[in-house]
Amino acid sequence: MISQKALFRLSHGLYVIGVKDVEKERWTGCTVDSIMQATQTPVTIFISCNKQNYTTTCLKQQKEFSLSVLSEKVDPYVIANFGFQSGKTISKWDLIEKEEKWDFPFVPNSSAYLKCKVLKTEELSTHILFQCEVLLALEDNFESITYWQYQKDLKDEVIQAFKSKQSKKKEKTMDKKTIWVCSVCGYVYDGDVPFEELPEDYVCPVCLEPKSAFEQQEA
Repeated sequence: MISQKALFRLSHGLYVIGVKDVEKERWTGCTVDSIMQATQTPVTIFISCNKQNYTTTCLKQQKEFSLSVLSEKVDPYVIANFGFQSGKTISKWDLIEKEEKWDFPFVPNSSAYLKCKVLKTEELSTHILFQCEVLLALEDNFESITYWQYQKDLKDEVIQAFKSKQSKKKEKTMDKKTIWVCSVCGYVYDGDVPFEELPEDYVCPVCLEPKSAFEQQEA
């Protein structure tokens, strides 16, 4: 029998990868916990990333990436943002405050900031093991958070932060009201029939412009 909680006690940290998503022309990233330094000269590290992770795909393509070593000062939502949703559909770095170093995005208030380059990859059963060289590195004065600390003390807070943010987004979406406005005279359609269901020969009652002259806006 293998206890999953026993594995949580391995002295992993908690990190955020930042890598270019060329296809979508934006940055993407994810949280990782399995990182180990292998050599001192040159400085090489090993990172294990889930094959199903969209960031893993981008990492295989782009080679260079940023690595934020998360600290005890990290905003719980940052962990949720990079760990609970896919970069394939969400532009994660646009949802948090970030800082730029060496032309790469990093999580502020991290305990260290590394720029790395992928040297080799190895296919494992569920993950891909990346052998990387550390090109640049800076430290800060914050204490690093361990994966065990996250599991024991922070996980519930991270989940709640994510739920709260999602709830606010849902409320904001529900509060939005779509209106159709004539681009010529500014008349706002307020009929009982949904604008999309009006016949194609509908015209603005004020300036007689056709239906195609109306633009969709948020009230």
